[in-house]
Amino acid sequence: VNLGINSPTNKTISIKGATTPFYLAMSEAYHSQWRLEFKNARVKGIQSWLPLIKPNAISDSDHIKLNDFQNGWYVDVHKYCDEQKLCTKNADGSYDMEMLVEFAPQRWFYVGLIISGTTLFACIGYLIISRRSRRRKPTNDPTYKLHRNTTQPKTTPNVKNVSKKHAPSQKLKKLPNVIQ
Repeated sequence: VNLGINSPTNKTISIKGATTPFYLAMSEAYHSQWRLEFKNARVKGIQSWLPLIKPNAISDSDHIKLNDFQNGWYVDVHKYCDEQKLCTKNADGSYDMEMLVEFAPQRWFYVGLIISGTTLFACIGYLIISRRSRRRKPTNDPTYKLHRNTTQPKTTPNVKNVSKKHAPSQKLKKLPNVIQ
């Protein structure tokens, strides 16, 4: 048995010369979402990141808790190698298996990371484009000028704004009382 650690949530296992069913133990804390999968076309490339892809895996009923904390799997060589043809048969009748131990919720994290990254770049792109469009010089388009004139306050040159409070007082002529 050879173990390769790709990441804390993904490990590669090579088993050579298996002939009888066996238990495979992994010293990570037990969690029901750890999966033991056969390494084939279903777990390669972009499909390895997609959470809805169902790889060829050891069934959940064969995933057990060993020593009160470890993940363990019962691997039935006859079931997976003879019947389902997921292993490589050697000349002596034994089987070689390439397997992958993976924490399945990690795939949802990858999907969320892709969505968040795409959203971040789209927002930054939108801000850059909108900022550039605001800095453009006015064009000869009459609708642009019309919009520009309606949004700015109108002022008349060389005229002071005088409020009523400070306006010069005007004397009103008093009309004589006329009695008829």
